Amino acid sequence: MMATNVFQIFFIWILQAFVWIMWSPIISAYISEKAENFSQKFVPLTLGVWGFLNNVARTPGNVIGGYLYDINPRYPFIFTVILIIISIIILRLKD
Repeated sequence: MMATNVFQIFFIWILQAFVWIMWSPIISAYISEKAENFSQKFVPLTLGVWGFLNNVARTPGNVIGGYLYDINPRYPFIFTVILIIISIIILRLKD
Protein backbone atom coordinates (compact mmCIF):
# COMPACT_ATOMS: atom_id res chain seq x y z
CA MET A 1 0.00 0.00 0.00
CA MET A 2 1.08 3.53 -0.61
CA ALA A 3 0.15 6.64 1.32
CA THR A 4 -2.40 8.68 -0.55
CA ASN A 5 -1.90 11.78 1.54
CA VAL A 6 1.73 12.58 2.33
CA PHE A 7 0.68 15.60 4.42
CA GLN A 8 -0.61 13.22 7.11
CA ILE A 9 2.77 11.52 7.35
CA PHE A 10 4.65 14.82 7.68
CA PHE A 11 2.16 16.14 10.23
CA ILE A 12 2.48 12.96 12.28
CA TRP A 13 6.27 13.17 12.07
CA ILE A 14 6.18 16.76 13.37
CA LEU A 15 3.92 15.75 16.27
CA GLN A 16 6.22 12.87 17.18
CA ALA A 17 9.19 15.24 17.08
CA PHE A 18 7.44 17.49 19.61
CA VAL A 19 6.84 14.48 21.85
CA TRP A 20 10.52 13.55 21.64
CA ILE A 21 11.63 17.14 22.31
CA MET A 22 9.58 17.17 25.51
CA TRP A 23 10.27 13.58 26.59
CA SER A 24 14.02 13.32 25.94
CA PRO A 25 15.24 15.87 28.52
CA ILE A 26 12.94 14.41 31.16
CA ILE A 27 14.23 10.88 30.60
CA SER A 28 17.87 12.02 30.50
CA ALA A 29 17.45 13.90 33.77
CA TYR A 30 15.69 10.94 35.37
CA ILE A 31 18.43 8.53 34.29
CA SER A 32 21.15 10.91 35.48
CA GLU A 33 19.46 11.32 38.84
CA LYS A 34 19.08 7.58 39.34
CA ALA A 35 22.72 6.98 38.32
CA GLU A 36 23.94 9.62 40.78
CA ASN A 37 22.32 7.63 43.59
CA PHE A 38 24.93 4.93 42.98
CA SER A 39 27.98 6.95 41.99
CA GLN A 40 28.95 10.01 39.96
CA LYS A 41 31.05 7.87 37.63
CA PHE A 42 27.96 5.93 36.51
CA VAL A 43 26.27 8.98 34.98
CA PRO A 44 28.17 9.03 31.65
CA LEU A 45 27.92 5.25 31.36
CA THR A 46 24.17 5.18 31.92
CA LEU A 47 23.56 8.03 29.49
CA GLY A 48 25.69 6.25 26.88
CA VAL A 49 23.82 2.99 27.38
CA TRP A 50 20.51 4.85 27.22
CA GLY A 51 21.49 6.48 23.92
CA PHE A 52 22.65 3.18 22.46
CA LEU A 53 19.55 1.24 23.52
CA ASN A 54 17.33 4.06 22.33
CA ASN A 55 18.83 3.91 18.84
CA VAL A 56 18.74 0.10 18.76
CA ALA A 57 15.05 0.19 19.73
CA ARG A 58 14.31 2.75 17.01
CA THR A 59 15.84 0.66 14.24
CA PRO A 60 12.92 -1.76 13.82
CA GLY A 61 10.46 0.96 14.77
CA ASN A 62 10.24 2.33 11.25
CA VAL A 63 9.36 -1.05 9.80
CA ILE A 64 6.86 -1.84 12.56
CA GLY A 65 5.28 1.61 12.28
CA GLY A 66 4.97 1.28 8.52
CA TYR A 67 3.42 -2.16 8.85
CA LEU A 68 0.92 -0.90 11.44
CA TYR A 69 0.08 2.08 9.22
CA ASP A 70 -0.56 -0.25 6.28
CA ILE A 71 -3.04 -2.23 8.37
CA ASN A 72 -4.79 0.86 9.74
CA PRO A 73 -3.47 4.45 9.81
CA ARG A 74 -4.56 4.80 13.43
CA TYR A 75 -2.62 1.80 14.73
CA PRO A 76 0.76 3.55 15.10
CA PHE A 77 -0.90 6.19 17.31
CA ILE A 78 -2.74 3.63 19.39
CA PHE A 79 0.43 1.57 19.79
CA THR A 80 2.42 4.68 20.80
CA VAL A 81 -0.14 5.70 23.41
CA ILE A 82 -0.16 2.17 24.83
CA LEU A 83 3.65 2.16 25.08
CA ILE A 84 3.68 5.57 26.77
CA ILE A 85 1.07 4.43 29.30
CA ILE A 86 3.08 1.27 30.02
CA SER A 87 6.23 3.37 30.46
CA ILE A 88 4.49 5.70 32.90
CA ILE A 89 3.13 2.76 34.89
CA ILE A 90 6.59 1.15 35.07
CA LEU A 91 8.16 4.44 36.19
CA ARG A 92 5.49 4.93 38.85
CA LEU A 93 5.92 1.37 40.15
CA LYS A 94 9.70 1.78 40.41
CA ASP A 95 9.38 4.79 42.72
